[in-house]
Amino acid sequence: MVLENQEHLNHKDKINLGAFYTPKKYVVIVWEKIKKFINKDTIILDTSAGYGNFFSVNINIKKIANDIDEFACKKIKKNYKDVLVFNKNALKNVSRKMFNIKNEKLIIIGNPPYNDTTS
Repeated sequence: MVLENQEHLNHKDKINLGAFYTPKKYVVIVWEKIKKFINKDTIILDTSAGYGNFFSVNINIKKIANDIDEFACKKIKKNYKDVLVFNKNALKNVSRKMFNIKNEKLIIIGNPPYNDTTS
């Protein structure tokens, strides 16, 4: 289990990207809630993956990560060799096609970026 905290963005950049990385305790809760829905044909997608903390659970299924932050994508590739990684803006025109997902069973997990007009 690799789980890392974000360390490369300053406060302003974190706010502008909506980059708030998910603590381990929430990763565990999410996996506990979704594990009964997973089978060998399931794809897990985290559209705002950060450092890939949601992929710290060892499970043998197709996993796809995306993040707008190129540095974060490099961290995922380094730490999770079995995860297919994309570097796209998943808040704009998101679709299955964007991640090469056809009609497979898809579960989207993660902690999407949050930003409002007061940030």
